[in-house]
Amino acid sequence: MRIQITPGIVRKIKISSFFYSILLLMFLICLIFSQPLRAEESIGSQMSPFDADEVGINLEIGDMAVKAGDYDSAISAYSRAYLLDNKNFAAVYNLAYTYQLKGALKEALKYYKVSSRIEGKRYEPYLNSGAIYMIEKNYESAAAMFKEAVRINPENIDANYNLAVIDIDRADYKSALGRLNKMLESISEKKGSDYYSIKLKSALCHIALGETGAAAECLDFHSDNNIEEIEKYYLTGCMLHKAGSSDEAAKAFQKALTLAKTPESESLAEILNEKIAQFKATKKAGRIAD
Repeated sequence: MRIQITPGIVRKIKISSFFYSILLLMFLICLIFSQPLRAEESIGSQMSPFDADEVGINLEIGDMAVKAGDYDSAISAYSRAYLLDNKNFAAVYNLAYTYQLKGALKEALKYYKVSSRIEGKRYEPYLNSGAIYMIEKNYESAAAMFKEAVRINPENIDANYNLAVIDIDRADYKSALGRLNKMLESISEKKGSDYYSIKLKSALCHIALGETGAAAECLDFHSDNNIEEIEKYYLTGCMLHKAGSSDEAAKAFQKALTLAKTPESESLAEILNEKIAQFKATKKAGRIAD
């Protein structure tokens, strides 16, 4: 399952990393005398004039802390920037993004919601909120977020792709194919991860609908990505088995299992065996991994 996270906002203000530890120390001292505003408390308040340079410094400290994997310091820095300017999209969006990186998904969702109120024409908060709901397997809420992202940015591949994945989970293969076909039309370069991921999901839909010819066309590619090749041979086996070519299907399944024995994809071997057995029993193809 493709869950693409849109990273934090990059700003033009640049501060040398040489000063990072000094700035962070000064920042932490300042925090002793102030507490970050809660999102629901600050969104409607009237703020006094703020120092734009201080906001920028805190944003830059947050960026450097994220890059260093110091999420707690990043959260403190972005919170301070948000305290200084509660209409600053970058501050609250990056605060949400850092909570997401830390695994605090409830907090991330809260601040993504706030950021979407500040900048209603930005699709990123909806896209990342949808990704969180996908992780939580709350597909109804995920679909609502991805649809908002598509409303703002109709050509966004990540939102459209995940809507297609949700359609597949609901066994609405025709709707999924409609989304996937539109994405294929919008991709100029007929190769790469985006293109092959869409082709694989299209093949799965065609197999489910009994359209083996169309599925074969979707699977006619070679990827340098081992995981994509594993899924390609797995789906080829499903297609051939469904078409009555059991011997050829067995060869395709075996090819997938052989590819899964490499160190980077060895964990898929057990899942793949289960999926192959499940398909043979039900004739329903599914994804080999989320």
